[in-house]
Amino acid sequence: MPDTAADSLPPLRRYLALLAVVIAIWAVMVDAMAISVALPILARDFGTGAAEVTWVVAVSQLVTVSLLLVFSRVGEIVGYRRVHQLGLLVFVAATLGCALAPNLPLLVAARGLQAAGAASVLALNFAMVRHIFPADRLGWAIGLVATAVAVASCLGPSLAGIILAVADWRWIFAMTVPLGLTSLLLGGLVLPPTTGSPQRLDGPSAVLSAGTFGGLLLALTGAGHGWPPAAIAGLAVLGLAAGTALVLRLWQAPAPLLPLDLFRLPVFALAITASVSAFAAQMLAYVTLPFLFLGVLGLTAWETGLAFSLWPLALAFAAPLAGRFADRLPPAPMACAGMLVMAAGLLLLALLPPTAGLPDIGWRMALCGIGLGLFQTPNNRSMLNAAPRHRSGAASGMIATARHLGQALAIALATFALAASPVAGPVFALTLATGFALLAATITILRGRLPRA
Repeated sequence: MPDTAADSLPPLRRYLALLAVVIAIWAVMVDAMAISVALPILARDFGTGAAEVTWVVAVSQLVTVSLLLVFSRVGEIVGYRRVHQLGLLVFVAATLGCALAPNLPLLVAARGLQAAGAASVLALNFAMVRHIFPADRLGWAIGLVATAVAVASCLGPSLAGIILAVADWRWIFAMTVPLGLTSLLLGGLVLPPTTGSPQRLDGPSAVLSAGTFGGLLLALTGAGHGWPPAAIAGLAVLGLAAGTALVLRLWQAPAPLLPLDLFRLPVFALAITASVSAFAAQMLAYVTLPFLFLGVLGLTAWETGLAFSLWPLALAFAAPLAGRFADRLPPAPMACAGMLVMAAGLLLLALLPPTAGLPDIGWRMALCGIGLGLFQTPNNRSMLNAAPRHRSGAASGMIATARHLGQALAIALATFALAASPVAGPVFALTLATGFALLAATITILRGRLPRA
């Protein structure tokens, strides 16, 4: 069981440690989400189609989802701080590679390496916080980190729009390097050391886990890119076979790589499923809205960035309120209301008239931000609090896996929609996103009917 001296840290160091974690989140998440706005520009500069350039986003999601649970388990074994800092170093180096990539294949390769570093950071965010703060401040800290993740996810496209209005797309990557270096240096000074468990990493389970997520998500992505049916079927069979073998291998393990022990807790299982659906809805919008704004509605890059900025601004207003009341009120009703509001915003975006201007777009984007802000904090709190303390790494890794699994699923679906029709595809994707948001609301209602722990 990991141990830490975080509770005895002076308050100043405690808050500096939290700052290091939050800055790392911002470096990783802003970069991951910002590049989606530049996809049409990347397609133009590299001379490729809309479906092909989505690999810049898809490879990141594929690698991240495949490695999150692996790194969460490695963190439990060797210590959270060590894995977090090493991953951040890899992320910074790979980000420089992305900024300097001369062609699309090398950019995709650099994004894959970048995603490996990001996975080790994202897998341990909440585990680090649980060992930084004492129990009486945990709810507040969870809410703050969840807010940082959500705001960074939504703010990235807005910053990208501003950068693209005045500079080359390469500066989207360059802007995150100083953030990563700052977190790396600060974390080395103030993050509390954690000791690992004496257990060894289950190598075959790690391979099976990567094969499960990688195979299934590659099959979905390949379907969107029009791969041969035999290749798609082969990848799907590989993913299902690896997943079946993984479950059989880990079914009786006391602390399995795939946290089957946590999925036996109904609150945890339903909250994870709702998170997958919510972030699928978010990413469907984020991948396809730039094509709608720039290609169909005729907005400029600056106007697109301004439109996107209203989503995180609204989220930044709603998320602290959700965090403030998450420890006082039942979390399920708040999270359900958030998803209903987000579903309304997504549906209204899908119904935008061809002559829509920034005011018409802006208040719809704000609705989506308010909804996601109300959902994120109480849902993450439910997931982390449902897990035993010594399984914090597994719970944290699964929270990140749920987010990225939903986003990876959304990218595959968005690729399929854009390949079918660059004009009608965004509207179809937004309608599908509305359905995912409503599914998340329904799952949250079911979770609310369970007895409170």
